[in-house]
Amino acid sequence: MALNSNFRTLTADNIEGLVDNRNYLKSSFENGTIQGWTEMAVTLTSGLPTGTPTISSTAAASIALSATSITPLSGSRSLLVTGAAGWTAGQGFISDEFTLDRMDLGKPLTVTFDYERVTGTLNFSGTLGSQTLMVYIYDATAGGANWIQPAGFLGMNQSSGPGRVTATFQTSVVAGQKYRIAVIASQAVGSACSLEFDNFTCSRVTAPIGPVVTDWVSYTPTGSWANTTYAGIWRRVGDTMQGRVRLQCSAIPTNTQLTVNLPAGYTVDLSKYPSSQPATVGLAYVEDFALTGYDGFTFVFNATSIGVKVEDSAAGYARSANITGNAIPFAWNNQDYIVLDFSVIIAGWSSSVQMSNDTDTRVVAASIYGVGATVPVGIVNFQTITADTHGAYSAGVYRFPVSGLYRISVNGFKTSGVTSDCYLRINGVDVSLMTTASTGGTQGSGTLVTKQNAGDTVAIYNNTATWTPASNNWPWLSIERLSGPSVVAASETVAEIRENRAGSVIGTSTTKISYPTVIKSTHSAWDSVNNRFVAPVSGTYSVSVIAQGTSAGSERPFEIYATVNGSASWSLSTVKREPNVASTFGAYGDRYTNNMSGLIPMNAGDYLEVFAISPNGNLGLYPLAGTNKISIIRGGN
Repeated sequence: MALNSNFRTLTADNIEGLVDNRNYLKSSFENGTIQGWTEMAVTLTSGLPTGTPTISSTAAASIALSATSITPLSGSRSLLVTGAAGWTAGQGFISDEFTLDRMDLGKPLTVTFDYERVTGTLNFSGTLGSQTLMVYIYDATAGGANWIQPAGFLGMNQSSGPGRVTATFQTSVVAGQKYRIAVIASQAVGSACSLEFDNFTCSRVTAPIGPVVTDWVSYTPTGSWANTTYAGIWRRVGDTMQGRVRLQCSAIPTNTQLTVNLPAGYTVDLSKYPSSQPATVGLAYVEDFALTGYDGFTFVFNATSIGVKVEDSAAGYARSANITGNAIPFAWNNQDYIVLDFSVIIAGWSSSVQMSNDTDTRVVAASIYGVGATVPVGIVNFQTITADTHGAYSAGVYRFPVSGLYRISVNGFKTSGVTSDCYLRINGVDVSLMTTASTGGTQGSGTLVTKQNAGDTVAIYNNTATWTPASNNWPWLSIERLSGPSVVAASETVAEIRENRAGSVIGTSTTKISYPTVIKSTHSAWDSVNNRFVAPVSGTYSVSVIAQGTSAGSERPFEIYATVNGSASWSLSTVKREPNVASTFGAYGDRYTNNMSGLIPMNAGDYLEVFAISPNGNLGLYPLAGTNKISIIRGGN
């Protein structure tokens, strides 16, 4: 920082038109010092920091920090990190502690820096479990083992020449919040290595202005029909919400007219639609399962929901007069379903607003269990933390670190001898009776999806009497933020190609298709225990499925469909039948082929499964290469 002739510190306020964008990190290497940075060491679990860091000039014996003037990245000097005999996993370097200004509380901040490998063999693959170096945030206010994983924590994936890292994290709303930025070796380096670093910044995220187009995100719709399972996705395009909903009956619906609600908190701008007739906002497909399909359209029903009308005048259901009901266009029952699309103008939205990359989209999750010998009246204090990505749980209270939609689940409230009500308490207010732990040993459970702001709190409150849990591992609480993909994605290709050559049988009830034979797997993303693909990085995935089987001469039309995190994503029930084809099972019979393909947005950690059903009887899949295959390729963000 320069001084003027009157020995006053020059800041942005002294220069007209210059805005001071606060940088919390130091890069004082031009002065020949490493001021602002210190060696550190921390315990790792599965390659990630989970312990309290040791911070001192002697904490990381395998590396040394210095300022170098030899081929600096910027100016005349850069930070040089040298491992004379390698680099030990868990060792690295960390910034000085810095305190946030009030303007940056509850906001996303971006960490950037330049780096270059000088010598040695390091892994820059961008894959957890293989990459050598990672960027993490230490919550110095909470202390202990409170580490935050930023979006882009594996961003050091350029192996030659200067590279640049950009990582984003959400700050706490707690006044006086303090953080440190760390670069840590996730994997050991067995031989001498050295790297240069420079131009460290930690500052506010720049929010560009323009027509907003967000990523697709999942939501669980509600509607007027009971005995029905709803699943949906939606995104924003300017002032318009686009969505797709799939609903399937498990029994006869209990309401005459079907309406489907928009995501909570949004309303249609009715002033922009004609009032003389229902405004058509999309198309629909209605199926009397395995019998007859009907085309239809969706329309604005009211400010918060849409309706469906069938477009089948030949069957007597006029487009203008009949809203789909539990007897229109047929008598609805188990497995009948509707897929509908809609595009509605939302009140209060404009086409020129802050873009979606001003939000933090890291995974936010916590899982905690166990309450000790007894549970007294008051806030239930869970004692064992199995996961807490943001260190947001303390003394029975979870403080939401990021605004968004959250799924809260509890289970295992089981006791004997005492009856006591337990409530879900949000911001100090009881919002739901989650369970009753009763004299008979009732086990209670519940799940709630709720929209919360950063800084809101949730706890479980034992309302009536002290009780004894039936197990040391009960009860438990899990919290998961329902989030869209990260704006900045890693550049590597993700590909998973697998086959089913086991001759599996598709039954009359829903059957998950397994794919035990691997053809190609770039990231080992297949969970063989649960027969599912688990996305290793956020992005848009191209999914293709082919299924072929034989019925030995009997009618066996079958349907395949995909789910993401247990919610139906898309399906294709059109089946190609080839009669009298030689069967690999040693007899002649009809061969049935079903294909399905599409683009599916997935977050890191989301899982995809493929299911099938043959309502008229069992169908055997061919046990041959290429006949039953799934291909999954990440095509971008």
